[in-house]
Parts: sequence; structure tokens; C-alpha cells
Amino acid sequence: MLPTVGFTHGLEVSATRLPAGSRALRAIGSRLDALTYVSQWCREILEPAFGSHPSHHMLAPAVDPGEFHAGIDGSAVRRRWGIGGDPLVVCVSRLVERKGQDVLIDSLKLWRTVRGNAADDRG
Repeated sequence: MLPTVGFTHGLEVSATRLPAGSRALRAIGSRLDALTYVSQWCREILEPAFGSHPSHHMLAPAVDPGEFHAGIDGSAVRRRWGIGGDPLVVCVSRLVERKGQDVLIDSLKLWRTVRGNAADDRG
């Protein structure tokens, strides 16, 4: 028999909140050899629902360092959008707990303390 792996992406967290949702996930987990998660937050919620039978593994989404790295010249994009030379952080996502924007926001507070002018009130 071939090994089976289940790939979660966070939506399954909603299933744990539905009547019989955890029971359905437990039935799925009992048939899997391994199960992946995209974040520790998802794992904390889903591991109890899927049960201990499948081995649980973090499979975090990744950024291709060959395409996105500090050595890329972004000056044309910065000119096009009028960004200037200041540090820039972009996060494109829905604002939901599991995405981790709270960590980004907290780090910007620290950055502002260290740097002095990051995240200023220019709007």
C-alpha cells in the first residue's frame, strides 16, 4: 500500500469549529501516514483534531531566494510608485489570526524604536 500524505493550508481550522468537524478530521487522520501544516498556529489547532496517528510535519510556505533577495535592484519599481529609498514592508493577505500580521505589526513597533522614523504618521 502506498503511503498517504494530507496537505492542510489553514482552512481546515474552520472545520474544527463546526459540529462534527473534528470527528470528520479524526476519520481522515486515521487513514493518513503524514499530515502537513503551514504554521505552528494551524498545528496547535489541527493536531488534536486529526489525532496522533499521522506523523505531523511543518511545511511552511516559502519565498524563492533566487527571485527575492537583498541584492535585487528595486529602484525602477520604487521610482514608478514614488516610494523613495526608505525601508518598505509589503504584506498582501487577508487580516486573519493565522496569517501572523500581528507579528509584523509588533516588529514594526520595535523597528520604529530602533530606527527612529519607521512607521511614521505621514499616512
